Amino acid sequence: MAWDTAQFIDLIFGVDGAPANNQWITPGCSAISANEIRQTIPYACRLVRVDVMTQAAPGGGFTDTYTVHLNGAPTAAVVNIADPAQLDNWAGAAVAYAAGSEISIQFTTTGATSAVDIAVLLRFQVVK
Repeated sequence: MAWDTAQFIDLIFGVDGAPANNQWITPGCSAISANEIRQTIPYACRLVRVDVMTQAAPGGGFTDTYTVHLNGAPTAAVVNIADPAQLDNWAGAAVAYAAGSEISIQFTTTGATSAVDIAVLLRFQVVK
């Protein structure tokens, strides 16, 4: 297998509105869920970047954390957005995914966040 630097897959997860602590961001753009919502990855690939953007900062000196999960377990792909920021990203060591793996994103916060309308973009590099 070789990594093809020209082939990427982008997935978007989003929240329309304000999240509460310890909830799950859904694929596409929808309401946040108290239950884990997983998206199946159809190809062998590796996660190379995660970008998170919000319409409002967490507020109150709070920090919001977005953790990418692989098959229900947390990975090293974590994005923290601390007040007053509205965006940040993760581009650490790539996380490998086999075809058929399931990905999900958990939201946690250190307080009553003011963040609303959240978009999470995940960029995968396809294995050929």
